[in-house]
Amino acid sequence: MVNSQKAIWLRKPSEISADEYKSFYSHLSNFGGTEYLKAIHMAAEGTSEFKALLFLPKEAPFNLLMPEIQKKGLQLYVKRVFITDECKKLLPDYLRFVCGVVDSSDLPLNVSREILQENPLLGRIEKAVTAKILGELKHLLENDRENYEKFFDEFGRILKEGIHTDFANGDKIKDLVLYETMNGTRGKKITLAEYVKAMPENQKEIYYLSGDKYEAVAGNPALEYFRKAGFDVIFMTDPIDEWRSQSFFQYQKNYLVLHQLIYF
Repeated sequence: MVNSQKAIWLRKPSEISADEYKSFYSHLSNFGGTEYLKAIHMAAEGTSEFKALLFLPKEAPFNLLMPEIQKKGLQLYVKRVFITDECKKLLPDYLRFVCGVVDSSDLPLNVSREILQENPLLGRIEKAVTAKILGELKHLLENDRENYEKFFDEFGRILKEGIHTDFANGDKIKDLVLYETMNGTRGKKITLAEYVKAMPENQKEIYYLSGDKYEAVAGNPALEYFRKAGFDVIFMTDPIDEWRSQSFFQYQKNYLVLHQLIYF
């Protein structure tokens, strides 16, 4: 693939055609699609030198929730020499929808799969790649809300796993999640930051209600108290939300999420 693509990840974005991006994404995505949401180039120097080309997909593959058959990780090259097409150490599991290539200048060419499992360099690469992806998602949220909401509808359930599993980046992930609320219209989702900004001065906590579907949560009689008080309530209707809330005690330091007060 290196010869046919001329190491596309080493080239400048301005030198790569749309067809070349689509062809390479189709090769990486493992499910035949050519449409992607965004291509992300990285060039890291310093303690870890590597180049990377990552893709945010538009649509979830059929096997996204089938870990036993899902391909995970990024392709790894060392100085343009192919090492493995599934290096799981380069991505946290909650970003498993991302596909791409990392080409390291620091790893030895004869590196084995066993050595890869223990090499601390991969941890540094994963940290940089994760920060880059989360930063690109934040930029998309702030500058292209429509496409971000479509992306979140496809992959939000997976992304939210990181709140529970990635303590270092938990706050960044909290900034990326979207929810429907009591005061919002059906289908309209907001961020936690938008919820907090709209809070009246006398509201000191974030309130949410969990349920298996929107209609059941929206019809909960407990909401009347909050409606009269002028407080909005977040609706958490994704099955993962209940599990994820175990690690979600606060947002922006001062706002405690009080689940037990309105859960029935």
